[in-house]
Amino acid sequence: MLVFEAGSALCGGAPSISAFIVGRTLCGLFGSGMYVGVMVLFSLTTNEQERPTYFGLVGMIWGLGTVLGKL
Repeated sequence: MLVFEAGSALCGGAPSISAFIVGRTLCGLFGSGMYVGVMVLFSLTTNEQERPTYFGLVGMIWGLGTVLGKL
């Protein structure tokens, strides 16, 4: 998560397009790792009846972040 945040900070203060691209690359790589980590964690700690609820909540939060993040 620290590297993801560092990539976000780099994007926010990028002095050039190259720095911005590096920041976005870091955000993409480590953001996808966090997403997969959450899914694996939920797969290991929930039973088959609870799992769809938790996966749905993750999807809902991701969707809200996609829409509201632009505001």
